[in-house]
Amino acid sequence: MRAAKHQRLIDARGRIDYVADAKISEDGNMVYFLKHFSTHTKVYESGDAQHFIDELHRRWTAQNKCGAAVPDLETRSPGHRPSVDEGAVFLSYASEDSQPVRRLKETLEAEHVEVFFDKNDLKAGDDFEARIRQCIGSCSVFVPVISKNTLTGRRRFFRIEWNEAIGEDFKSSPVQPFILPVVIDDTAPGEPAVPEKIRKLHWHHLPYGQTSQEFVSRIKQLYRQYQKLYAGAAQ
Repeated sequence: MRAAKHQRLIDARGRIDYVADAKISEDGNMVYFLKHFSTHTKVYESGDAQHFIDELHRRWTAQNKCGAAVPDLETRSPGHRPSVDEGAVFLSYASEDSQPVRRLKETLEAEHVEVFFDKNDLKAGDDFEARIRQCIGSCSVFVPVISKNTLTGRRRFFRIEWNEAIGEDFKSSPVQPFILPVVIDDTAPGEPAVPEKIRKLHWHHLPYGQTSQEFVSRIKQLYRQYQKLYAGAAQ
């Protein structure tokens, strides 16, 4: 990176450098280093360089088409939680599956279900893992998105999320299920690379993120139940 920039990482001089690389975004130690070494270096964790460019194009087009301001990739005030409501649905996935999971997210949002999908909602300088755990602890439903990409033997960050959700599931009431697995390809339910707790649950088969009415209805039901429970506890 220094060779490409011809200068040190900390010499940003009024600009922000974005790192858009799927392999780097899955390396927790590297992400932590880049986020804390220089406040002018941001890691795009929702996909690769092509996805980053597509997102820039989408935002530029939206801004120039309607004249409305589109939020920057990092616009969070100090101490601000991720821009999701209490009880949002948490989608956990391998970065290679960002496109089908985005389709799933958009379908749920069209049904007025708040979704936590993009880890870039976390501001630079956050304790990344602690904030993710906080979001999982306050979500209404945790959706592990299973595919061939999640069966790799490499160390991946989504496994931290899955293990955290399994721990949270022990606190859940039988009448308010917490983990709803989704499989987006032909991965078999008995796949040993998937944690046992998740293997034993009912998997919703949503090929390439194409939702079913059964799944959407179930998510909406659990989301609304959580909102009622949360509102009741807050009163």
